[in-house]
Amino acid sequence: TNNEVTDYNDTQMESIEEEYVTLQAEVVVPRGYKLFITQHGTIEDTQFIKTLKLKRGVRVMLKFNININDSLINGALGTVIGFVYGRKSVIAVVVSFDDAKVGQEHKIRYKDACSKFADQNGVPIFRSTLKYQGKSANSMNSHGAKCKITQFPLKPAFASTTHSLQGT
Repeated sequence: TNNEVTDYNDTQMESIEEEYVTLQAEVVVPRGYKLFITQHGTIEDTQFIKTLKLKRGVRVMLKFNININDSLINGALGTVIGFVYGRKSVIAVVVSFDDAKVGQEHKIRYKDACSKFADQNGVPIFRSTLKYQGKSANSMNSHGAKCKITQFPLKPAFASTTHSLQGT
């Protein structure tokens, strides 16, 4: 179940002796719109996590198609090997994907961001933006509210439900 997967992922992350890096989603909604965060921490019915906590060594799954031709697709699995910092915050999470072919074009395009992780097959994952129609607080029907989320499209994945793994 989702709860069992969340508990297992949390236990595995706690066992890693690294510092957590907390990554908050940037959410833009119309004034008066009540944003819904699920019990699993995702924003409404999207796959983006409101408060994403990661460490080096954490298994992750990509939850958003970044570049289909480069195999940076929803369901790709890997391990966080580092973070790239800008002036004020993290600008990229560097992931070594299980399949070494994943992200080859991306690594070339952003070679400056991942140069110190090149020997570990590090692929920089940047924040992605999703625009969607918001839902009414009283129903799951969309209404005119235009919402926007910007977050790293990753989630911890030491374990996953079979539903999450169907596309991989």
